[in-house]
Order: sequence, then C-alpha cells, then structure tokens
Amino acid sequence: MSIGCFYNENINVNFSISGSAVKFVKFLKNTQINYGVHFPFLKLEEWKNLKKHYTEKNILFKLYEHTLCLASHYKASYVTIHFPECMLGISSLEAFYNSIREYASFLNELKNRYNVPIYLEINPSTYYPFSRDFNLFISIAEEYKDLSYCLDVGAIFYNASLLRFNAEEFIKNILSYVSSLHLSDTNMDIPQREHIPLHPIQLKDPKLWNIPKSLEYILPNLRENCIAVFEYNSLSDFPFSFVKEGISWVKSLAKGEKERLMSQKDINIFRCF
Repeated sequence: MSIGCFYNENINVNFSISGSAVKFVKFLKNTQINYGVHFPFLKLEEWKNLKKHYTEKNILFKLYEHTLCLASHYKASYVTIHFPECMLGISSLEAFYNSIREYASFLNELKNRYNVPIYLEINPSTYYPFSRDFNLFISIAEEYKDLSYCLDVGAIFYNASLLRFNAEEFIKNILSYVSSLHLSDTNMDIPQREHIPLHPIQLKDPKLWNIPKSLEYILPNLRENCIAVFEYNSLSDFPFSFVKEGISWVKSLAKGEKERLMSQKDINIFRCF
C-alpha cells in the first residue's frame, strides 16, 4: 500500500488553459509528485453548462473521453470515475447489470486507448438500489480486468445505513479488486454527509468509530500498490494539525502490512472540497 505519497485528485480543472494550471503542471513535473484526476476534468464554467445534459449517455461518454485525453496528455497517474453514474430509472437487476456492463466496456476501451489507469469509484446509493450487491461489481472486475475499483470507505458505510446492507461484508468481498482508497469519516446523524478527516480519537465515539475500526481488516488485505487519498472539507473546523495526526496514525497502522511506497518523498497531498 502507498502511504508515503498521497495522490492529489484535481476536480474541475482544465489544464489546457494558461496561468496557474500551467504552473501547477510544471510544479508536478519538477517535484515528480504523482497525482490523479477525478472525473470530470473541466473548468467549473464548462461543467455547469454541461451538467444539465449529464444524464444523456452520449454526452457522458464524450466527457469520459475528454477527461482521459487530458489526463494522458498531462501524464496523470490515474483517473477516478464514479460507478455507476447516470443510470436513473432502471427498474430491474438485469437492466442495471447490462447498463453498468456497457459503461465498463467503454471505459475499458478508453483505458487501453489512452494508457491511463481507471479506478471506478464504487457508488452504491439510494439512486441505484441494485448497486448494493457486491457480486455485480466482482463480475464486472472479472470481465474487465484492465479496470479496478476505488473504495470510498465513508460513502460505503453511509449508504449501507440507507440501503440496509452490510458495509463490512461488502468491503471484504471487494477488497481484492481495489486499487485506491478514499479515507474519511462521516456522522450518520447529520442529514448531509460530510468528509471528516480520520483520527484515532474517533474510536472512542460510537457515532464515528465504524470507519476507523474498519482499517483493521482493510489495510492487511489490500492488493499490491494500492494508494490512499485522504478526503476532508477544507472549510471545516478541523485544524490541519488534526489532519496530520490522522495521517500519521494510518501510516502507523499500515506499517508491517502491505506498505509499498511509490515515492521516497514524505509528501502528503489531499483532496479538499
């Protein structure tokens, strides 16, 4: 597992423009920091204009390719895409499986065309009630072996509480197909799930302990070279010292497991919202 260098996922950034984006690319090149891209790879203004057509499959597929093209050009290490996405109104398990299979087939083709790894961020939610069946995701991973999964641990636990499935069972069955972890905690009592930075103090809170506790069975069973991304809301009340303590704690848990540093530099970059 990569604990030495956390990847930065850049949301709604268009590297084809000049200015700060170019400086950022040069910075990454000079420091040799690995970074990933979270779909969509667009300027915020472009995304707002396209979002009203986002549910149209042909538009979504074009956005997928646009993101992979830019990610390849700017040598991103990987692209993360929510999966499933935009499949509302599907009323049967068979139709749902056929739809995600079509999406996976297209993304598998893009991965091979642009030579950029794609991590499908598993997204079981109330929008897609059939997505709580981990066997569907396993069958897709077995069929399209060039794709792998991103596991948002906080999202899995949150949606398990809504869809009434066993989060621990889901995670344990899918772990061998996971190449990326998104780590944050969530308070089930608040109506809007927020990204809370992981910290050992949460083990003492019955409202928060499930996700930190899950690291005990997640970390020892990760595949080789799995990466970890800390997610937290940069506008929240948590001081950065609290975040750093959480990172150090997860690093200490990972030591002796499958820790494989992808950089000798002890650099921590986070996905902030």
